[in-house]
Amino acid sequence: MNNQETHLSLSNLSKNYGSVRAVNNLSLNITRGECLALLGPSGCGKSTILKLIAGLELPNTGQMVLANRDITKSSPETRNLGFVFQNYALFPHLSVGENVAFGLKARGKSKSVIDEKVNSSLELVQLKGLANRRIHELSGGQQQRVAIARALAIEPELLLLDEPLSNLDVALRTQTGQQLRELIKRLNISTIFVTHDQADAFALADRIALINEGQLQQVGNAMEIYFQPKNLFVASFIGHSNLLQARLVKAISEELAEYKISQELSLSAPKVENTGEVTLRIRPEAIEMLKDQQTNSLPAKILNVRFSGTTIHYYLRVQDIDLEVVRLTPQTPLDINFLNECWVKIPPNAITVFS
Repeated sequence: MNNQETHLSLSNLSKNYGSVRAVNNLSLNITRGECLALLGPSGCGKSTILKLIAGLELPNTGQMVLANRDITKSSPETRNLGFVFQNYALFPHLSVGENVAFGLKARGKSKSVIDEKVNSSLELVQLKGLANRRIHELSGGQQQRVAIARALAIEPELLLLDEPLSNLDVALRTQTGQQLRELIKRLNISTIFVTHDQADAFALADRIALINEGQLQQVGNAMEIYFQPKNLFVASFIGHSNLLQARLVKAISEELAEYKISQELSLSAPKVENTGEVTLRIRPEAIEMLKDQQTNSLPAKILNVRFSGTTIHYYLRVQDIDLEVVRLTPQTPLDINFLNECWVKIPPNAITVFS
């Protein structure tokens, strides 16, 4: 997406609430038609970033440019943005159609234009024919789609979504997320959404901007962030990780070094320019489990097994260190479900070293 036109540019954006810096010198570009997730733990500043873009808050420093127009200090109604709030913010005393028409009426559109846009917007979100329904008669997923239809009816320059799937149950979440992704791509509308759930970010977004303590930690697609984390926070926040404190002992080759993790356990891993304490990140799915001993394998005791549908999680003790291992189900011909002991191999290229 690097060759596409920049649609929204955030430059050195900061926002303070008293002595608390909610957003800290953040710079980020969003390309036209892109769906970007702002992902991070609760209280990290991601919703504040969304409010700054929407004009609901003003930054202390920095600049925001939307479609070559400086919107840093412009009022919310002049930014032409569609905002879908976490609780949808629908008006219970109005019908579905009246909710969708609300922004159009506020802009002084004629009745014929309003009727046309209400019908077309409801059709976009697959709610055609429900204009006269009351809000309380709709399911959670339908209410969310009404909120999206209302945001789309004004033909916004940018669509902003705050935790769009958080109010839905698991089954509806997957279905609604897929429909939302398809709609965004079909309309080619630039979209930014906030979530604390990495599964939602992975499912919906073209790129993910990972935020912590108001700072941008890393931005990239899901695979880049998962397999090539830039720092320890990203490595620990995305997916599951075995994080082990270690000490560099000696170089083995130009690429590899030996790291001592405990009194009993040492591992080979990529060499870094650091001679002190490091953290080793090992993904649970990168560890091989074996029924019999092989070259470079380590004995392990199986402490616990947890079945979770598509995967089985094994909790092992390797020497004097506890590790989590994840394997796909159904099992390969090697069946170790009911063993108390096994062997494991940890390939050096499965380890990321953070100094």
